[in-house]
Amino acid sequence: MEKPGLLRSSLLMVAARILSAVGSFTLFWIISQENVAQLGAFRTVFVFFLACDFLPLLGMNQYIIREISLLRKQGRAIFASGFLFTCLTSLFIIPVLIAVALFGRYSPQVSSGILIVAASVPATAVALCCQSVLIGTGDGASFGFLQGGEIILRTVIGGALFLLSSDIITIFYCFALIRWLSLIPYLKKIILLLPEGSWKFRSQFVREFFIHVPSFAGIMLFFLVIRFSPQLMVPWMVGDTGAGYFALIYQFLDLLLLVPTALTINLMPVLAVQAGRSSRALEETSLQSLKLVTILLLPAVLFIGIKAESILVLIFGPQYRPAAPLLSITIGSGLIMAWDQVFSTAMVAAKQQKLDLITLAVAGSGMLLLLYIFILRYAVLGAAIAFIFGMTLLIICRISFFIHIISPINLLTHLWRYCAAGCIMATGLFFFHGNLFSSIIIAGGLYLGSLFLQGSLTKNELLSLTALLRRDEAECGDMA
Repeated sequence: MEKPGLLRSSLLMVAARILSAVGSFTLFWIISQENVAQLGAFRTVFVFFLACDFLPLLGMNQYIIREISLLRKQGRAIFASGFLFTCLTSLFIIPVLIAVALFGRYSPQVSSGILIVAASVPATAVALCCQSVLIGTGDGASFGFLQGGEIILRTVIGGALFLLSSDIITIFYCFALIRWLSLIPYLKKIILLLPEGSWKFRSQFVREFFIHVPSFAGIMLFFLVIRFSPQLMVPWMVGDTGAGYFALIYQFLDLLLLVPTALTINLMPVLAVQAGRSSRALEETSLQSLKLVTILLLPAVLFIGIKAESILVLIFGPQYRPAAPLLSITIGSGLIMAWDQVFSTAMVAAKQQKLDLITLAVAGSGMLLLLYIFILRYAVLGAAIAFIFGMTLLIICRISFFIHIISPINLLTHLWRYCAAGCIMATGLFFFHGNLFSSIIIAGGLYLGSLFLQGSLTKNELLSLTALLRRDEAECGDMA
């Protein structure tokens, strides 16, 4: 059976994620029309649900992906090691969630939702192991299809239940039940993908697995701090209404990151092989990835930042106009997150996970401190300011470490044309006061026209970018 390459895997994953994102956005919009506090409570519980999509493996999913991409014939033993580890971590995660629900000073609605999330943790743990195998074997298409199907199903049913009951808790009962049922197709697919070897625990792989846990666990915990701490500290320090306004930011960030996330997930097996060849090969692939996400995200980030108020009023209604400054301040973090995903994946592929850990530790600690200080002083606006400052600190550390330790990549030389085109587009939008549709036409024309005049859309440049998407990790061979 022919394996899907990076392009097909990414496209299928993006398609599935777009469908699921549309459904999730629709559910979010339905709740937003109820009231702001209800929206804030939903988003807070949902953040715990999302965080548990990462926690059971404590970042070791990256290790499983990398090792299976290199040692395919040992896949069952590697999967077994991951399964054992998730069983142990779940024994700690569930009591912590219960304690947060009972003593975390959240609203009664949020506390009830967290208890439901705790009940879904074991299923999430197994699903995370299965997803890692799918990506490691180069079957990102199946991963996108299965994950997208689960999200669409739970969103449709959850939305219908909310319309009938106007209770966000029923949504999370639905989410937990569907997560358990999703294990059936995941496990069937894993059995087909790993036909060789034994499912028994092998001391060699278990020992090797646990040796790498501290670095990957640290990476994951600090990643969760950066990704989710703003969303959890706002309801804790400000309340559900403030969380409702702040939640709008992440709807746009999640949509912006659909394509970059799908790309970087499928890049791990490719980058692992490239890193084994040379630091120069790793640098070239990383640079092409950075170019691609910059071309796609920069105009969207600038457009949303400038037209934030008009976009929010059009989609959610005038009652959400107070969230416009928050969105304008923080939307730039979407591009920063996309860059960070590429650098982080490259670091792990190069077996420099300790460097990845140091980067996240510095940025995560800085963000927590900034959030506490700024929220105390400026409430929700302070959370937005602290968030963008923390993300800026993250990317500065990431680029600095990558340049000085892994490869001296020159970003300015390769990205300045796209940044210049973005500045021209932003200037035109600033002085143009037409409706949103006209603004989109003006922005697109200015951005693409600027790139064309600067020679950034030449045939050779486009071919170099499409070469990345056509790359298939399978062509590198099995290095087992």
